[in-house]
Amino acid sequence: MAQNQLEAAVRTGLSVLKSLGISLPERPARLHVLAELAETKTAVKGRSPEDFLNLPVMTDPARKAQVDVMATITSTVYWTAPNLLPIILCRLMRIFKKHGNTAFAPYVYAGYGFILCTLGDMDTGYQYGQMALALLDRLNAPKYGPRTVMVVNTFIRHWKEHARNEPPAMLEAYHHSLEQGDIEFAGHLLMVRGYTLFLLAAPLNDLDTEMQNNRESLTRLGQISNLNVARIYHQAILNL
Repeated sequence: MAQNQLEAAVRTGLSVLKSLGISLPERPARLHVLAELAETKTAVKGRSPEDFLNLPVMTDPARKAQVDVMATITSTVYWTAPNLLPIILCRLMRIFKKHGNTAFAPYVYAGYGFILCTLGDMDTGYQYGQMALALLDRLNAPKYGPRTVMVVNTFIRHWKEHARNEPPAMLEAYHHSLEQGDIEFAGHLLMVRGYTLFLLAAPLNDLDTEMQNNRESLTRLGQISNLNVARIYHQAILNL
């Protein structure tokens, strides 16, 4: 999708959210992010990841509609307005705390864990990541499973475990993404798995085969951005 189409999709999503009672800045600054994060950390103070795991399922249809719209645009805002993504995740954290979990909650908890890891709180961030995976099983909600697995294994798991544990989980999530028709995250998972194996110094012959297969798969899937990243790493491998 062209950049202007992505931005239009975000504007439409924000407009719908506003009609549902949630106002978010279209082009948030760093100050917006810090304010949202501070409010969220205050809201969840004294709550453990396990407390969120044990929340009831959300029943309020108005809140579910808000969550569904934010779920629709989270991937797009990553590319068009990156500062908006942590704001959405923080807002959803507060909604889940008050109104209960939905199928999208594991992805949000993993995203919040990623935020905590980047802020230096790797222990709590890792706990949120593990809780997100446990909640996936509890809710039996496969739709956002591969996305959650990707966030945990790309941004969280290596802070507390060896990175060699990540590629098998990514491959399994990749196949699940294909089964569900989530082509975008199938592409992300394949690309990240490839460069993770590169950083783990896998044997060059194995890496060459892996990258060639990944490039062919990404081409078939039409995942051009991920394909371009895979090409860079494959060329690096061929140069060694």
